Amino acid sequence: MNLPPHPIAENERMASPPDEAAARVGAPQQPASAWRNPLKHGLFAQCLCVFIASVLWLLDATSSFVTAWLYAFCIGTSCWLFIEGIRLSINRVMAWAGASPALQATGRGTPSLIVCVIFGSALGYSVGTSIADALTGFRSPSLLDNR
Repeated sequence: MNLPPHPIAENERMASPPDEAAARVGAPQQPASAWRNPLKHGLFAQCLCVFIASVLWLLDATSSFVTAWLYAFCIGTSCWLFIEGIRLSINRVMAWAGASPALQATGRGTPSLIVCVIFGSALGYSVGTSIADALTGFRSPSLLDNR
């Protein structure tokens, strides 16, 4: 028995949407915004600051929540800014040095992240503590202060 071809078999394949076609070919996808990732990191840092301030406030009944939050906010924001600044600087240097986009995306890796966190945290703690001390009038121990 010889059946005629099914009508669907004669249909041509429809074109894929541009993003799907580019992803299939392996073309790099354009990020929505260059600031999207750092802002997500900043929002996470601020949530972490509120959590740290709450824990410090609960552990020390004599301190006020506002003071604990101010110190956590100043130190956390300074650390975030220094870590992001160092990370973005490393990206710029790699782009300036002619590293491929794939290496820029994956080449940072753990060693450069460790450098970002160590130096960003040390600088951020010192600057954030100094700012919070200036705002509150307290004197806190600092990495750069010999008291």
